[in-house]
Amino acid sequence: MAITVNNTQTNINNSLSYTPSSVTDAVLVVVVGNEDNATGDVTVDFGATAMTEAIQVEVGPNFTLYNKSAIFYLIDPGTSAETISATLTGTTSPVRVALTAFTLGGIAQTSPVDATASTTSESAATSLDTDITTVEDSTVIVGAIAGNSTETFTAQGTQTLQSSLTPTSSNSGSSTQIQATAGLENQGFNFASQSVDVLVLASFKEASAAPSGDTSTVLMPIPPTGFDATNPAGLEYTNNLPKLLFDATTSELVYWVFRLPENYSSSPVLHVQYTAASATSGTFSIDVSVMAVSDGDAQDVDTESYDTANTPTAVTVPATAGYLDEISATLTNNDSMSANDLVFIKLARNIADTATGDIEVRAVSLEYTGA
Repeated sequence: MAITVNNTQTNINNSLSYTPSSVTDAVLVVVVGNEDNATGDVTVDFGATAMTEAIQVEVGPNFTLYNKSAIFYLIDPGTSAETISATLTGTTSPVRVALTAFTLGGIAQTSPVDATASTTSESAATSLDTDITTVEDSTVIVGAIAGNSTETFTAQGTQTLQSSLTPTSSNSGSSTQIQATAGLENQGFNFASQSVDVLVLASFKEASAAPSGDTSTVLMPIPPTGFDATNPAGLEYTNNLPKLLFDATTSELVYWVFRLPENYSSSPVLHVQYTAASATSGTFSIDVSVMAVSDGDAQDVDTESYDTANTPTAVTVPATAGYLDEISATLTNNDSMSANDLVFIKLARNIADTATGDIEVRAVSLEYTGA
């Protein structure tokens, strides 16, 4: 899944109205550049939700003022407009603070920060940079700089400048760079001469996903989600483990319901592992029906609307009762199911098969090709 940087917005103030972009695996990032007359950490909220600090560093005092640079983030921020609010430690008037916000797409939704780094300078210079060592492949490095002049910033190397802002007697800048491979990377900014600067870096990890074309599996638990009210399959425990019992003369049914994973692409196949309770000859087959409901469909999920049943070629049961075998049904009739659908699977024994006695279903899984 590719990392993207979306909808950069800025404000020279301690608040900013922002609407996160509608992207998959979103993380809202807020860069704060601040100069005020008190030491201590800045905090940032998105509406009523406290954002998480990735890194924050200050330098000073310089003529009683402290320069601070910070990067905050919020996983899965939604897509509704909220106010980003930075709470400062000092009372400098006018407020010397700048905010930059952007939405990252394709970012890990658990522990997204890969690495951080920082450096400061209190000597006259025309640039400031430092090294960051990313841990994982496929990251985006966010850079944030703050200083004590009104000079503009330019990003070094292949960084993309996201902002260069000049609050009263101070400045703030930010950048991003998508990094394909892990390792040492130098990041920084250029500017006309100034004497006090603080630079912070944070890299964010790409969301993991099944590689395109690979096979993925959904395990269907036993006991299943539900049993047919009229003709349910039996449920029995042997050695503390459950198995489903399907009669040879009555079409008995069980059901599963689940959310189809977001990497689903095509080629669904249901695999059923079974044993015969007593039969040592004859055949076994199944009927598998699918109902799929997408978000926004004009469909009551409590009203059954299954696609035509899928019936694979019958398989010959093992010559010894209790020996394991497998039957697979290609779900050609799948109600046009797609990623993130609510999916219902109905499984029945096809009683046109010829094996006598119960068939014991031990395990069921749905296999498909990932996107």
